[in-house]
Amino acid sequence: MALKQFVQIIVVVLVYGCFLSSNSVLAGLDPQSMGLFGQHQTSLRWHNIEGYADWVSGVVPRYDYGNNYHFITLNPGQDTIIRLPAHAMVRLYNPSGKFNRSGLSIAVSQGDGLFLHQPATISRDGASLLVTPKLRQQGLCRIALAPS
Repeated sequence: MALKQFVQIIVVVLVYGCFLSSNSVLAGLDPQSMGLFGQHQTSLRWHNIEGYADWVSGVVPRYDYGNNYHFITLNPGQDTIIRLPAHAMVRLYNPSGKFNRSGLSIAVSQGDGLFLHQPATISRDGASLLVTPKLRQQGLCRIALAPS
């Protein structure tokens, strides 16, 4: 019985001690850590479009066992539509070398069906085409190759 009362007293003292303590906590960025993070570039992670979770319509992504990724091959007049997360970039990659963007169109929609053409930039190595839409919510991206 005495042990039970002693435990209750300890618990009460600890609880009141937590409420009555006047320690203040501040949230902020640690300048030393920020300096260390600033020395290293954050690497981008690219998500491969692999099928029905990301693909909406058009040409279906196919798996390439030799390169270990999914790919889409567009013939003239074909397109594909994929889901695009908020604040995401689109990267079209040509593993065989330089990217030829003639006739290629990339457009983005907020899901309402109105697709707006997006300017694209070729990467330094020339093998990727990059698009940075400013979507604040999930949207759609249409990649199309013009008819010849």
